[in-house]
Amino acid sequence: MQAVFGAFANTSLVGITGVRREPLAQISHKATIWVVFVEPRYRGQGIAQSLLAAATAHASHDWNSVQLMLCVNAENVAAKMLYANHGFATFGVEPCAMQVDGRFYSEEHMVNRSD
Repeated sequence: MQAVFGAFANTSLVGITGVRREPLAQISHKATIWVVFVEPRYRGQGIAQSLLAAATAHASHDWNSVQLMLCVNAENVAAKMLYANHGFATFGVEPCAMQVDGRFYSEEHMVNRSD
């Protein structure tokens, strides 16, 4: 299962977040945020917070998820603050998780439990 939420300015899509849940019964209690993105010129207006809140509410209410997971670039301080303000906590770091233009970046794995 997946759900995608968008934020619009007039008729233009300016932000997006996606959440998914695996169908296996053994892991159906958790969902994963797989993207949170807001166009640079629209950042700082609370759009990412609203999108994240919508995805979190959907996973909790519609799917009965009690655990929400995500990964974030360890150098993205603004994103990590956003997630921490929504109750996410880091539980591990994957070194060299991404490679962009020959440079490696670590990812922080974060979780938010609602039980």
